[in-house]
Amino acid sequence: MGLLDIMGFLKPDNLKSKAKSYIKEKYNRDIECDDISLGLQEVQFKNFRLSEEGGFENGVFLQAQNAFVKLDIISALSKNIDIKSLSFEDVCVVFIKQGNGKFNFSNFLPAKKENTDKTVSPSPDKKWNIKAGDISLVRGILTFKDIKSGRVICLKGISGSVKEFSFLTE
Repeated sequence: MGLLDIMGFLKPDNLKSKAKSYIKEKYNRDIECDDISLGLQEVQFKNFRLSEEGGFENGVFLQAQNAFVKLDIISALSKNIDIKSLSFEDVCVVFIKQGNGKFNFSNFLPAKKENTDKTVSPSPDKKWNIKAGDISLVRGILTFKDIKSGRVICLKGISGSVKEFSFLTE
């Protein structure tokens, strides 16, 4: 991927389309936002929404008045998306534990690998590696629902961050 590819990728309409496609393909979820603003190293999504698995007809997993993504543009040259920080302002996240014990965020977690002695070498058509250095919530509302027990816990006014979050796609 060259510099012109990156510049084309970072146009608001292209970025929105690519993000929607990636989220739909990788996680079977939809995203919406009213507007995207691009800065030198930051992308702002206004009125950002992320659906539950399967689409918005199944509910909203996360919504934020503002979502900010700070990127390392140079890392994209080697098919790496290095997110320096991901921040959500005025955010609501709904965590649901289904009756079968599965959580509504489980498809974001990497699948457990079988323990084998085989050495796997990277394929030539390397997929994107995604890494986020800092994920933060500002003025958050976190709702936890347990379908089996019927319990609902809501935490309001949550602000905090997670450092050095990462996962690799395969």
